[in-house]
Amino acid sequence: MTLKIEVASSSDPNTVYAVYGRLFDDESQWWCECIGFAYRNGCRHMALAQEAIRGGIRKIEVFDA
Repeated sequence: MTLKIEVASSSDPNTVYAVYGRLFDDESQWWCECIGFAYRNGCRHMALAQEAIRGGIRKIEVFDA
């Protein structure tokens, strides 16, 4: 299953980045379309998306990629 979570940029609220998460039985893979993710292999958008999952978010768009 692949999740897509849209997260607003902290510097420009009109800019939205898509964060994707693939969930498996015992692990997960996450990535973001922002340029910072390409440099650091992590970003604030991904951290917020992961926190939303852990915090009990109730509605996410789910699709098969």
